[in-house]
Amino acid sequence: YYLIGQRGAHDILKNIEMSTDQVAEQIVRQARGRGLRLAELPATFDIDDGDDLARLRCELAPDGIAAPATWRALHELGLVDTD
Repeated sequence: YYLIGQRGAHDILKNIEMSTDQVAEQIVRQARGRGLRLAELPATFDIDDGDDLARLRCELAPDGIAAPATWRALHELGLVDTD
């Protein structure tokens, strides 16, 4: 998962075993069990290492228009050249 938005205070992360491949499934089950409405966004990828960062740069290239704030942050960190 990469985004959880709520309109109220719902402790849906309580008792979730983090950093496992079951996190998203557990959160969905817990939210549905509390009667919460869910909407899932398309799957994407984590940025955990250099290969992931290279993939992100390629997907945003050449101008970063798909995610301008991310592109600016990468540029400010010296990780992409926008010239």
